[in-house]
Amino acid sequence: MKIVKYEANLENYGAMSLDSELVKGSVTSEKRDDAFFINVDCECQFEPYDYTRVFQRYGSVLITAEVDGVEKILAQRIKSPFWAGPEFADDFTDIPDRTQVLLLKCKDTCKFIYALANENFQTTFRSTKEKDKFEISINKISPDTTKAKGTALIMTEDKDPYEA
Repeated sequence: MKIVKYEANLENYGAMSLDSELVKGSVTSEKRDDAFFINVDCECQFEPYDYTRVFQRYGSVLITAEVDGVEKILAQRIKSPFWAGPEFADDFTDIPDRTQVLLLKCKDTCKFIYALANENFQTTFRSTKEKDKFEISINKISPDTTKAKGTALIMTEDKDPYEA
């Protein structure tokens, strides 16, 4: 998996880079113990106008990721506050909004991508309408959220889908 781009979205301001006057932060990736992680550390800035800016409810931070060689996708999508269900796709153009889990069948391996949540945000996945890219959406939990910090997703892989 490769991070292609990322941006923050503030209420009343829209999309902007993570190195702007209104928001500062970073998106990093790391590989540890046979797993791949994407970490987010973003914060709304109060200067120069000294009033609170907050992230948008959905897509507070949007990360576009690229995965090559995907042949089939099994997605688990949030269908209601209490239920999730499976969706099947041939590429990322068909994955629905509010997807929590992706199991990707690639040429030589299977990749399991799990969206994480913490006290500040929850992560979901959605389509970018490109076959080899999908969006990682960091969604705020509280209406007054000004920070998004933590691990957004974990990805593991193995030849056996049950081990991935």
